[in-house]
Amino acid sequence: MLGEREIIDDKGARCGIYGVNCTKWVVSMQACNAHGLHCVPLYDSLGAGAVKYIICHTEISIVFAEETKISEVLKTFPDTGKYLKTLVSFGTVTNQQKLDAEKCGLEIYPWVEFLHLFRVSDVY
Repeated sequence: MLGEREIIDDKGARCGIYGVNCTKWVVSMQACNAHGLHCVPLYDSLGAGAVKYIICHTEISIVFAEETKISEVLKTFPDTGKYLKTLVSFGTVTNQQKLDAEKCGLEIYPWVEFLHLFRVSDVY
């Protein structure tokens, strides 16, 4: 669980982080660490299938990704649909990405919207 909404339902769950190192990457990692989640880096340097393989092999349920990687995550469906339930963009989300995510049964949030899902009192 992260905050008032149940995004992840158990400690020890895995979150993926996909993108270049940046402030939001570090904030995502530390937030997951604070909630007892295991962070798994996602990368495509081993080919297009690497992201799908990592998500399925590690049973990642939430991915934090830079805007340019959203389409790559969506391409992993339907194979990753058993595990991946939430996708958070480090930036914005287009209307087309929202529609594509909805078709996959995936919740997708832009960074600012995701941050506003939670109250400070829920975290502490």
